[in-house]
Amino acid sequence: MRRIAFAVAGVLLAFSGVWVAVTLLPGLILCPSIECGDFDAKGLDLLGRQNFTLAQTALIAASVVAGGSLVATSALPRRSVWTAIGAGIFGLMVVLSLALPPDTVGAVPTRPCSTPGPKGPIQGECVIGEAPMDDRLVYRGGFLALGLVALGVGCAVDRQRTKATTQPPSSVTGARSLS
Repeated sequence: MRRIAFAVAGVLLAFSGVWVAVTLLPGLILCPSIECGDFDAKGLDLLGRQNFTLAQTALIAASVVAGGSLVATSALPRRSVWTAIGAGIFGLMVVLSLALPPDTVGAVPTRPCSTPGPKGPIQGECVIGEAPMDDRLVYRGGFLALGLVALGVGCAVDRQRTKATTQPPSSVTGARSLS
């Protein structure tokens, strides 16, 4: 029952943190005009995008890491604290790699066309497809690799902790046994 409570609390923490950040915290300032020039939306420039403010970004990241850690705690043995934290960081990296928007790397394909107008046909260009996009696979892979490194470090720290507590006292001090 305790493990189920940890899992439910982790999911609720992650989603409620994102909800609070998006709905209750002050967000980006929208441009009050058609032309804004050097307008600053007060957003955190993360990988070329300003989607959230610094406070929103920090709350979302903390709630995803904490929620992921609680979910991992529900599945791991009791003394695997650092593995759970590493799993929470891995969860954040998975969210970042999935949420990273693709970049437009070229112009939208068009062809010459005309449309009827009040004084005859109006010549212009018609869009015939989507703009070419870069999926940012390198960034996505990098995020996942960093998450796996965090998970591996957490596992290694927990392994060292359990090794140190399960060794007999003679092997810890370096003394030899007489048998």
